[in-house]
Amino acid sequence: MRIANKTLLDDFVQSHAQSAGPLNKWVEKVKGAKWTSHADLKQILQFKKEGLIWKRN
Repeated sequence: MRIANKTLLDDFVQSHAQSAGPLNKWVEKVKGAKWTSHADLKQILQFKKEGLIWKRN
């Protein structure tokens, strides 16, 4: 996956400092991802009421 606007993410982190750790972790996970379908994405993610949770492998 390609992150289209890293500057936008960096600006968000500057306004919401508590998001830096989780957002940076997300960026590292998705940068190298080679998803080709929604099913690929669903294999590694869980959606919970609180939001998006990475499945532990």
